[in-house]
Amino acid sequence: VSDINADMLAVGRERAAAKQIDGLTWKQEHAERLSFADASFDLITSFETLEHVQAQERMLAGFARLLAPGGVLLVSTPDKQTYTDATGTVNEHHVRELYRDEFEALIATRFPTRRVYGQTLLFQSVLWRVDTPAAGSHVATVEDRGDIAPGLSYPPMYYLAACARDA
Repeated sequence: VSDINADMLAVGRERAAAKQIDGLTWKQEHAERLSFADASFDLITSFETLEHVQAQERMLAGFARLLAPGGVLLVSTPDKQTYTDATGTVNEHHVRELYRDEFEALIATRFPTRRVYGQTLLFQSVLWRVDTPAAGSHVATVEDRGDIAPGLSYPPMYYLAACARDA
C-alpha cells in the first residue's frame, strides 16, 4: 500500500489489520516517482488520483513499468464535462481534469488493452421477476418523455478504466 499523504498511512485500525496480512507493507511515495521493482504488481488501483497529478503521463508510465505480465491497472478519474463544466464546481485539489477523449487517449499510450466504464450515483426503482431467474439481463433507461432507451443514458460523473499491456 502506497500513499503520499502520511495521514492516510497512519489510519490506525486499517494499518493494524493489514499487519496481519503476510507480505503487505505500507510505504509513502509520490505517484509520479514510484520506487518499486519493475513488473512487481499483478494489480494496481489508482482511484481518484490522476486528476491530482500534473505529470499524468509519467504516473501512468510508472504504473505500466510496475505491472507484471498479465497485470491489470484500475484507474478512475472524474469526467470534466459532468463533474466540473456542467455543475460549475471547481475542486481546488484537482490540477488536471480530463474529458473522456483525453482520458482514453492518455491511457491508450501505455495500455493497448483497456475497457472504460462510466460511473455515477443514481437513485433507481427496479422491478424484476423473482419466481424464475431471467434468461439474460437487459438494461434500459426511461427518458423524461417516457421513451425507453436501451442501455444507461446517464452522463458518467467518473470513468473507471481497466487497463493492461497484454491482451
